[in-house]
Amino acid sequence: MTKTMRKEDLMSDEKFYCKRDGAKCRTFCGQDKCAANPHPLTKYDGYINTPSGKISIEHPDPKDINYLDICCGLANNCHFGGLVHPDKYFSIASHSLLVAQLANDDGIQDPEILLVCLLHDASEAYLGDMKKPMKVLDGFEKYRQMEHEMNLAVFDAFNLRIDFLPVIKKYDQLAQQMEYETFYHIKNTITQFDAPLDAYHHFLNCFLYLKHCRTNKYPASFSNPLIKYQKGGSNG
Repeated sequence: MTKTMRKEDLMSDEKFYCKRDGAKCRTFCGQDKCAANPHPLTKYDGYINTPSGKISIEHPDPKDINYLDICCGLANNCHFGGLVHPDKYFSIASHSLLVAQLANDDGIQDPEILLVCLLHDASEAYLGDMKKPMKVLDGFEKYRQMEHEMNLAVFDAFNLRIDFLPVIKKYDQLAQQMEYETFYHIKNTITQFDAPLDAYHHFLNCFLYLKHCRTNKYPASFSNPLIKYQKGGSNG
């Protein structure tokens, strides 16, 4: 019968001692590691890793904001904290596209305002989606401050007016109502649910299209063939 070794027994083994100064490895990773050379996962320096590099979660630098990171983070995060049936996975990227679609359907063609719709939750690409009942609690002031600082960095990075956020709030609320009705079996307001990779590409297409419209001073219309996320939540 194989004897199960306890952590204490393993730590007494010579191989778990630091080769530099004889101190025991404080990370206990089963390899010749020591406090002077810890695994990256044990370094809590206020930064998080992104596909393009790193960013501070407390003092984000606009230069560290990358639109591909935002596409990735939002597409991989399920709205409503993921507490929806798996066959109704609806990412924050899809939610943001819906907000932009609703605004455009209501006659808004200013690409800057539509970019604000698309990026209104961009902070959640870095900080994750916190459920609203938690976010509003007194103990979460720090999170709300971090969210605000991240939004400022995002809007600065893309030269967007953060004072447009109240303008698009009604479309955000309408999108959430539609999602709530669908997720919790009131009525099927939304019928198409993109997997993360599809949501990533649809969000990216929309971002690049709106950026192009803004640069060239074109009005934006989501009937444009570059936009893959069509009215009613279906794919074109």
